Amino acid sequence: VLKVGGAGVRSPLDALPPLTSER
Repeated sequence: VLKVGGAGVRSPLDALPPLTSER
C-alpha cells in the first residue's frame, strides 16, 4: 500500500503532494 514511488518513499503523502514538501 505504501509502494507509491518505490524510491524509498515510506509515506504516501510524500509521493502524492510534492508541492507541499518544497513549500
